[in-house]
Amino acid sequence: MDALCREAPAGPARTAGKDEPRLVFICGLPRSGTTLVESILAQHPQAESLGESPALARLTDRARASDAPDDRDLRAQNLAMHMARRTTPPPQVLIDKTPLNLFELGLARRLFPDARIIFLSRHPLDTGLSNFTTNFHAAHPFSHRLDTIGHMTRAAYRAAAHYATALGPAFRRQSFRALVTSPEPQIRALLMHVGLDWDSACLSPERRAGIVGTASLTQVRAPISTGALNKWTPYRTQLQPLIDALGGWNWIEDWARADSA
Repeated sequence: MDALCREAPAGPARTAGKDEPRLVFICGLPRSGTTLVESILAQHPQAESLGESPALARLTDRARASDAPDDRDLRAQNLAMHMARRTTPPPQVLIDKTPLNLFELGLARRLFPDARIIFLSRHPLDTGLSNFTTNFHAAHPFSHRLDTIGHMTRAAYRAAAHYATALGPAFRRQSFRALVTSPEPQIRALLMHVGLDWDSACLSPERRAGIVGTASLTQVRAPISTGALNKWTPYRTQLQPLIDALGGWNWIEDWARADSA
């Protein structure tokens, strides 16, 4: 298992309070479609997005700094961070859309055993190209080079495979291609996964109110479309360092089979 994929600290599992909202962690590589899924779910009247929250990463650091982390205390700290400014009761579902929470899911499972995980699977060359051409400023330094994007991609999919086994039905691998080519059945499955009833508003994520503070701002203001598929094809030659770091076309073909399963 890759060193970036951190297991939960030792301690007794904590059961969720009956009046607490369910947390949904949307994760994957940056530029893989996490903001689209966030916007889809946030259109539901019983869901609300926390955006890209640092809460889980901070709790992981606190847990690892303690010889005997207290799950109850860590859980309470996390909920307090999310509820501090609320003036109304929380919705049924709270969405934490922080892509690289993918590497913190061990603690998420310990603290929130009823949480649901959605991992976005987008073509690694489309994702890689988008990372390389996006200015994240100080964030995501791996995106500065095609080879390091490839290494991070391999690490992300190793982590996803691990947690798919460890978390069972709580973990959903969501194909970006399937979502944009067949939106309604995929959105119905997403809502079922997180425990929400069908609502047709989720078919129009571009109508989401409020500010979207991610690099996907322009895309999420447009209706769901297939326009982001196969962006990489004109740059096949230039992307060779990424292809090599991924493990060549055999790895990409294995990814494609898993994505379409």
